[in-house]
Amino acid sequence: MNVNFKDKVIVITGAAGGIGQSVVNAYLESGAKVAMLDRDLKSLELLQDNMIKYDDIKSYEMNLLDVKSIEKSIEAVLKDFGRIDVLVQIAGLMNSANSENIDEGSWDKMFDINTKGSFFTAKITMEKFMKENGGSIINFSSAAAIRGFDGNMASTHYSASKGALISMTKQLAVEWGKYNIRVNAVVPGGVLTPAMEAMNFDNKMFESIPLKRLSRPEEIANTVLFLTSNKASMITGQAIVIDGGASVVGQ
Repeated sequence: MNVNFKDKVIVITGAAGGIGQSVVNAYLESGAKVAMLDRDLKSLELLQDNMIKYDDIKSYEMNLLDVKSIEKSIEAVLKDFGRIDVLVQIAGLMNSANSENIDEGSWDKMFDINTKGSFFTAKITMEKFMKENGGSIINFSSAAAIRGFDGNMASTHYSASKGALISMTKQLAVEWGKYNIRVNAVVPGGVLTPAMEAMNFDNKMFESIPLKRLSRPEEIANTVLFLTSNKASMITGQAIVIDGGASVVGQ
């Protein structure tokens, strides 16, 4: 995508995952400086070692279950880079389970990571930089937030936590618009990450998808880049579904 993020600082949580790596690459190729955050610092450092041609990239450990850890990580980014122009929140927990098997602890952990952790990461970033300088925030929801799934592709607590992220996105867009902060969500369906490829899905599973395939990670990254660029300067409070049309098919 022909967008220019030169001299912009991008914070990406969950950067070590398949989608996260594609988003990191896309921003680096667009001239941005990237701060990669993840609970798996070793994977981040390995990823950074494979990107030696880029100077403006750093890795930070962050635990979404600990608000103090979130604050410490955001402060470290600001100390190193001096600013945060874009926050992309990919980090999250997915745990498939039948609703009858979900206990209180697993419910709370799902919401603590996917919803509470994302909220406080956004809030801390807003308070420490974006409130005075503006910016753009992307929250990662899921197609499970807008439709039901059979089998092991989703669960009640996962779906509910990702639905809450869409509602949170809309409310933050309303509240923070006065600070020139845009808040949007992306809502991916199935994405052909390395982990997904390893599952060796039967292509017949894709027949109900109008475009007959899963999304590629770089297609998710392209949408994120567009939404956080000046080309999308009047888009806020939106949840953009990226699923090849799967969610609009009637059965």
